[in-house]
Amino acid sequence: SLLEHVETNGLRKKKGLIELLDYLESNSIKKIVASSSIKSLVTLFLEKEQLSHYFDAIIGGDEVSRAKPSPEIYEKAWKKVAIPKEKTLVLEDSLNGIRASYDANIPVIMMPDLIQPTDEAKEKTVAILDDLSAVKMFIAQQNFQKATEGVASDSLYKLSLNGSEGKFGFVKIADEYSGTAAGNLANYYAGIAYLNTGKYDEAINYL
Repeated sequence: SLLEHVETNGLRKKKGLIELLDYLESNSIKKIVASSSIKSLVTLFLEKEQLSHYFDAIIGGDEVSRAKPSPEIYEKAWKKVAIPKEKTLVLEDSLNGIRASYDANIPVIMMPDLIQPTDEAKEKTVAILDDLSAVKMFIAQQNFQKATEGVASDSLYKLSLNGSEGKFGFVKIADEYSGTAAGNLANYYAGIAYLNTGKYDEAINYL
């Protein structure tokens, strides 16, 4: 049975899970599990893997009247975080979950697992990432993109470099992931951001 398998082998964790959870926890960012499985089972699995302390709430499929792809479960989860939907982010591996988040008007990132991204998934997600630690890079890239589009450019370039409100900036990512693809990309973005704010010596250090 599934329970016996978990008892014997544990759960397979997605790459970057603990790193992302530690980062979110250290920056007091709320985290909620919204699963189609019944709440008691989800709670049991999280406790088994010593992950339950990371989450502020758990919502199971037995707590809503309509399962995914209905947006009901994400609407319920969103009410618990009490922040604007555009500042909320859903991580999903299923097409029905992506549909649910999309219909709830909450940005969603696909983390492919058993299924690969379809055209519909690509259309309805803001990103498709293979590594959960890349979520931090995604947030920094969004700040950079807003700056390059000319929206309060100087302040947003600084935000993309340094981060804020628990969000990593390119400088931190470049330092922590030095020598990796993410670190190299962060170095490039940091250099461009420094160029655009007139800090040429700092730009040289990153480019």
